[in-house]
Amino acid sequence: MEANEENLQALAHYLQLTFDPTKSVRKEAEEFLQTQESSDGWAQLVLHMVTLETVDQSLRLAGAIYFKNFVKRQWNSEEPTLSEGDRAFIKASVLELLIQTNDACQKQLSEAIAIIAKVDFPERWDELMPSLVQQLQTMDFHAIIGVLSATNPIFWKYRYTERSDDLFREIIYVLEHLASPITTVFEQGVPALQAGPDAETAASILKCLDLVVQVFHSLNAQDLPAFFEDHMKEWMTGFSGVLAFPASGEDDDEGQAEQLKSNVCQVLCLYARKYDDDCGEYVGGFVEQIWQLLTTTGSDFKFDQLVSNALSFLTVVASHSAHKELFADPDTLKQIFEMVIIPNMILRDSDGEMFEDDPEEFIRRDMEGSDAETRRRGANELIRGLCKYWEEKVTALCSDYVSTLLAAYEADPAENWPQKDAAVFLVSSLATRAKVEGQGITQVNDAIDIMQFLEANVVGDLQPDVLPPLQAAALKFVTLFRQQISTEAHGQLFPLVINHLNSPSTVVGSYAAAYIDRILIMKREGQPLISSEGLSGVLEPLLTGLFEAMARADHSENEYIMKAIMRTIVTAKAMIEPYILTIINCLSEKLVEVSKNPGKPRFNHYMFESFGCCVRFSPADTETIAVFEQAFFPPFEYILSQGVEEFTPYAFQLLSQLLEKRPAPIPETYMALLGGLTSPDLWQNTANTTPLVRLLNAFLVKGRDTLFTTDQELLALLGVFQKLIASRMWDHEGFNLLQHIIECLSMVQYQEHFGTILTLLLQRMQSSRTPKFTKGFLVFLCHAVAVLGGTFMVQSFEGIQENLFSRILNRVLSDVQKVSGDIERKTCAIGLTKLITETPEVLANPEAWLSLLECQLKLFELPTEETDDGVDEEAQSGYKAAFNKLAFAGDPTHDPFEFIPDARAYFAQEITKFFSANPDVQQTVPANFMQMIQGYCS
Repeated sequence: MEANEENLQALAHYLQLTFDPTKSVRKEAEEFLQTQESSDGWAQLVLHMVTLETVDQSLRLAGAIYFKNFVKRQWNSEEPTLSEGDRAFIKASVLELLIQTNDACQKQLSEAIAIIAKVDFPERWDELMPSLVQQLQTMDFHAIIGVLSATNPIFWKYRYTERSDDLFREIIYVLEHLASPITTVFEQGVPALQAGPDAETAASILKCLDLVVQVFHSLNAQDLPAFFEDHMKEWMTGFSGVLAFPASGEDDDEGQAEQLKSNVCQVLCLYARKYDDDCGEYVGGFVEQIWQLLTTTGSDFKFDQLVSNALSFLTVVASHSAHKELFADPDTLKQIFEMVIIPNMILRDSDGEMFEDDPEEFIRRDMEGSDAETRRRGANELIRGLCKYWEEKVTALCSDYVSTLLAAYEADPAENWPQKDAAVFLVSSLATRAKVEGQGITQVNDAIDIMQFLEANVVGDLQPDVLPPLQAAALKFVTLFRQQISTEAHGQLFPLVINHLNSPSTVVGSYAAAYIDRILIMKREGQPLISSEGLSGVLEPLLTGLFEAMARADHSENEYIMKAIMRTIVTAKAMIEPYILTIINCLSEKLVEVSKNPGKPRFNHYMFESFGCCVRFSPADTETIAVFEQAFFPPFEYILSQGVEEFTPYAFQLLSQLLEKRPAPIPETYMALLGGLTSPDLWQNTANTTPLVRLLNAFLVKGRDTLFTTDQELLALLGVFQKLIASRMWDHEGFNLLQHIIECLSMVQYQEHFGTILTLLLQRMQSSRTPKFTKGFLVFLCHAVAVLGGTFMVQSFEGIQENLFSRILNRVLSDVQKVSGDIERKTCAIGLTKLITETPEVLANPEAWLSLLECQLKLFELPTEETDDGVDEEAQSGYKAAFNKLAFAGDPTHDPFEFIPDARAYFAQEITKFFSANPDVQQTVPANFMQMIQGYCS
């Protein structure tokens, strides 16, 4: 497809239609654009339009967004339609084209490059590094910013990926290309900035250096490269120069200089923690620089990340035995507390404004388990770092400051409440020796009496007439130290906390809900801290408080409130029954509301979990299930009819749960859904795959051979199986569905298609065999033998090709030991038993029969062999509406042979009968085999 005027106009026209407010028009335009993706030159046409300055900016951006999504589809597809010529053009040209676009388009193209790199780099993208180096060597800061913005995300994985030979090979490859060029850019960039360029040039240099430092960090994360070790002085001198840059002016809202300094502090943390033997001589100088930086940096929000990372550097140094003496002097510790720790613990006016005006952000930064880099978090970690070697000195010093802060509060509570808040935070920091996410503090400073401080300074702040920030601090304290607070104290605290669910402050209500969630999941000596019986006395006010809070506008999608609702239902179990109708009606109303514009994934997940809890802990009688269905079906129908992709996987899980719970026959309300479940459109969203298979299986189990009675219906179902079995990612679900078809439908229904089914499986085995597929095939084969009989299976394979069954056995039965899962191994054992004892065609081949017997005995006697299932990240990458399994609507374990409780005993029984009828065969069995068999019979 040529990049001529006619084609450009057509492309622009259809991109414009993707903005149309009419959904059908947008969908038609999107479908047209996707149909062109297999045309030669299509990618070149799109990229050409994105770089044309004569094209309207909105259309260029639309083109860039389309290109990014186009790359996602093509690079993450198992069956891409992109021509090899276009694929090669994209990889050869996209980096150079990127620097010809504006910032908005660059962002989209950068994401596209990251997607391609995740799949192709480095093995199948030789052009990337040379192209990057070429741009770095120009010393054109604008071009360097463009290419590093695009490639920097590729290297981030080096910071967190587990060490492996493949990872180190990739890092070495990148270092061979980039180590020298980025060092040159850094060496030239720092003096260029120190020379005092104009504001626009300075901003470009700052951004460029920031990206270089980020790449440097990634390349050093796993190990210290020899090149950087040899050029340590150049980098450390440059870092020192960066830290000496003046602070950003008031007109720089982004704080570009501070962002660069912050990333330098992160690199210094890395070096001080991992490579101190190599860089130790520079540490003292950086401690002085960072101390100066901390004592002179303002309290503006834009400086927070810098201050947090600077504090982290001091924490790393203070925790290192080689540098502990830098902090041994009591006067030094006093200065650290007075000039750094205490000022960064006291809430600022801007924090108070955030508490009131942006509570979600305040909670994100402050809540237990948050990964936000804040001043308070940095000060907290610094105290813990100092305590590693100087705990006694630090404890005494902290105690004095706590007393001073509390005295200031007592003198003027209305004005000095931040001092009380800081005192509580300081005690929390000092008392913490170890904590585990989800469990709170697990080990405390022996010198701190948590219960005494709680009673003297915290419990009083849970009263209704206290300022909301202090209530929030108290709630956070009792949540954080929940393991140390006595059971009796929790019993007294719980009703107080319930009263705060409806607090006028969103933060206080959220912290109250978080406490309730964590306390209800907490155990002592293996028993719940609060059992269902213990909850009974407060269950009604608790539910009332939670649902009244959720009804408020500021809590309408509050994940902490919804999670507490879920946890309350789980804890109450059967005691929730009197409130079920009210709960499900409230949840259904909320579901209808959020379905119109799904926004908060955590809230949504806990909402659907709450639905699942209600179903799980309610009676299984038809009347109760009908109540659920009456409440659930209207919002579910809306979700499915409007194509709310975020919610369809959840809806299918809950529909499955309801159908599995109700007795047969299947009501008409469900039957109306069945025909649509095999529609290809539903299966396009891969997040639907597992829930849809579960729902189809539920239909099969409940309806059995009353379903799929026409050839058209059955072919639609088998079409789903065919799609799944062809996919490396979803073939296990294909086997899952196929086994339910065989188990639940009459053989008459699918017998004429059985040969085709086997042919599809064999073609996949030949073209794209993986360990996962082989194991799935083995379980299917044994399941089919157990259900349909060995003779039927032998004849079915022989109908495709003579001697095929024996070749299949020789090829795959050696892998039966790799099958994992109790039910899967049980299925294999029963299928093998049927082949050994009931299949004349196998018995006719004594060698094959003995091999099967040996295979069966190994299955019983030897552990599972560990294997890699062969599904790599590339096959699963790319954006999809996520499938998140609902824990409380969990897929019930399906054992197709539950009537056989013990596969070994079943084998012993059947082989005994077989030997009685075939004593001559028994004579051929080796003595060690017979010894094992006799052991099973005893």
